[in-house]
Amino acid sequence: MKPAYENQFHRGGLANSDNPDFEYGKVIYINSLQATGVVTVPINTNNDQLKEVAYAKAQEEVNSANFQQLLRDMNATAAMGQITNVTLNSKDKVEITKIAADGRGVVKVPVTYTADGRTYDTTVDIEVNVVKSTTDKLVVFEGDKIANDQVKSSVTPATIDTKAGVVNNPNEADVFSTTGKAGEAGLKIPTTVTHDSNGTNINETVEVPVTVLPKTKW
Repeated sequence: MKPAYENQFHRGGLANSDNPDFEYGKVIYINSLQATGVVTVPINTNNDQLKEVAYAKAQEEVNSANFQQLLRDMNATAAMGQITNVTLNSKDKVEITKIAADGRGVVKVPVTYTADGRTYDTTVDIEVNVVKSTTDKLVVFEGDKIANDQVKSSVTPATIDTKAGVVNNPNEADVFSTTGKAGEAGLKIPTTVTHDSNGTNINETVEVPVTVLPKTKW
């Protein structure tokens, strides 16, 4: 007795079918054309920025020597014939998965290509790593003026592609007077760190904790 699933594996392949959309047949070739990439972004990156970074990386992957070789291999061996017009779709169609607890996620950038006069859809899957800058406590004495350099030196910027982010000066309005602040809990000064993620500048917001000590009287 023949198994019910036999025809799923013995249909002569796409070359002998007038319908490339039958179960499995189309998917096998589309999956063969999938590209992948990896990007790193800072925490606080919004969806529009993430799409921009992933889109740029997907374009880079599609233009890469590895992908171009894959196209040549497919043209030589696949039943589909010449593969042309590999095009990234609109950024609006980019799909973002939820960023996992371990700081990783996937952005799917849609791509279309043409073979044998038909248009097919696939994706470039961009893995996303998320990094975060760290801060040290800034300790000052009551009455002392907090300098921008003190705030900046309290931040250790995260690194993306071996390049550390640039710590920016805090807004003047966020640098408070230390007068009357001795012993006050929860004092913080926000600032930003600018990162270059695959050609897109992204500002990460950080907060420097501040401890104000009473000035010793002699």
